[in-house]
Amino acid sequence: MSTGYVLNDGVRVFKASDLEVRLRTGIWNYEEAVINLQDQSPEVSTAVLDIIDKMQQGIGINEESLNKYSLNKKDKEGIMELLNGLSYGEFIVDSNNSHIEKFLNSILLGSNYNIPQDVELKQCNKVLFISDNDSIKKYSMNLCEEMNFNIDILSDETLKYLNKVDLTTKTDALKVEKLYEEFNEILGQYDVFVVVMKYLNVTTMRNLNTLLVKWNKPSVISFLDGPFINLLVTNGSKTGCFQCFEQRALARIEDTHSYHTFVNSASYHINNDNKGYYPILNILTNMAIMEAYQYTFVGTSKLSGRILGVYLPTLEIQVQSLLRVPYCSECGTVAKGKFEEINISSRRVLDEILSKKGR
Repeated sequence: MSTGYVLNDGVRVFKASDLEVRLRTGIWNYEEAVINLQDQSPEVSTAVLDIIDKMQQGIGINEESLNKYSLNKKDKEGIMELLNGLSYGEFIVDSNNSHIEKFLNSILLGSNYNIPQDVELKQCNKVLFISDNDSIKKYSMNLCEEMNFNIDILSDETLKYLNKVDLTTKTDALKVEKLYEEFNEILGQYDVFVVVMKYLNVTTMRNLNTLLVKWNKPSVISFLDGPFINLLVTNGSKTGCFQCFEQRALARIEDTHSYHTFVNSASYHINNDNKGYYPILNILTNMAIMEAYQYTFVGTSKLSGRILGVYLPTLEIQVQSLLRVPYCSECGTVAKGKFEEINISSRRVLDEILSKKGR
């Protein structure tokens, strides 16, 4: 049973003054929540400061905890709204989930000193690894063997078949449903899908994305896209999907001139024999396997619902949320919505004309 909100792991509290508190997470590009109490009553200020002190001590705070303070109904609602806002920003978490962040950190840092000895690291999910490169497959198998992490590799035949079919158009509904059943027999047994692509095939990814959205299953996708390294982690209906990423990615590039200049210059110097890309492929594989490992053992990961992008020519790194696009054809609420007819008057005219014609 939850005891309420506590501070998330890694969140630091700074008291700028007697009536201003700052919650900060991150080191270089940190995020900060500023709580200014200057315009609040002494009762509210005292309650908020005491609540933050208790959350620092690991004491859970919920709505019942506010009854001990001299607050009216409006003040209590305001404080709960504040706590809910801090929760959405991941500055505070439910006490039942407070151990997850520490668990993930211990896995990433390679030390399990803060995990209880009676907790057994046990793989609970089946993982499917998908790649278009033999070197990536070989490296991933060796890496997972060292980690005692069991994965299955998708066959080249199935990957080619996934690229050949069309699951996105849906004009032939019966054919698509048969394909769903066929792929469910092949891929439905897996719980987590890991994709590492050297040459991203959009048709393959869209078909796979359609299946993942339909099955509501998480995926870890990393790939090279020209001068970019991209890693995104989807989590069923809780995050956006691959097509949401497609529609948002280029919109977030502020200097498109530099990007297109690189593409135009690089297109004349393609060399398939260049082996210098192998370290980059290994980086992609390492990141994807690490995220899948966390998902399999913990049920979530550091980059769940986020996109990690690296622009290689300048080594710019960006992390952004994988937000759902409302009009996304696969997971969007608008695209899936069923709307009532609004042209009622036009419909009545048509019905009247058709009824007269039948006489």
